Amino acid sequence: MQIVSASTIEQLDQHLRNAFNNNEDYDITLTGSLYTVAPYNADNPALNPAPQYPYGPPGTERSSLPQIRSTVTIKASEAQYATLTRDLSASTTYRHLYVRPGGSLALERIVLEKGDVGTADTGGGAILSQGMLTATHCRFGPDNKSNYGGAILNLNGTAILENCDIFSNEADWGGGLYNGFSPAVMTVTNCRVAENRSVESWAVGGGIANMDGTLTVTGSAISDNSAAMGGGIAC
Repeated sequence: MQIVSASTIEQLDQHLRNAFNNNEDYDITLTGSLYTVAPYNADNPALNPAPQYPYGPPGTERSSLPQIRSTVTIKASEAQYATLTRDLSASTTYRHLYVRPGGSLALERIVLEKGDVGTADTGGGAILSQGMLTATHCRFGPDNKSNYGGAILNLNGTAILENCDIFSNEADWGGGLYNGFSPAVMTVTNCRVAENRSVESWAVGGGIANMDGTLTVTGSAISDNSAAMGGGIAC
């Protein structure tokens, strides 16, 4: 386990690159408050291969940071949040993080905003996880966008969200969160899921869409989400 810190986006990128290249576990503390994420690895098929989707052809979208295939923790320094936001001047859209099957990502006091992978069979505007994702005291929003899961697509993996705020995101299916397919498991505890949107006329799950997965929601506020069907939660 490598225990490191990062005060710049370049340092965070390098730590994640090392974790990927060496298939090594990393514990990363972000000591800054704002990290503007440019698509450093978006066109690097070794660090960032296109995701495989069970419902269609391989995706063509990329993530800005190297994919997670080991066990990685990213947390803000004590008593503050660290924000990862997309560089809006970039010519291409991209999500922030991709957890591949077998990988594990834990986030603590992290804000992920403005990730965008478009709406052509894409998933997870902020995070696509096909492995293990744990988020504690995190904020997902505003303005993460995708086809499936505006903020997070948990695809055949396990996602545990505790004391998180998922707000003002947009997708066709699952404006805030999308959980699918079996054996996908998502647990949402003491979270706020609010003001997310599923935008198409046939859209479902303004807050959360659960399709052939296992979803457990406890002690959470689901409010002011919008969709043609299932404005709060659609199963």
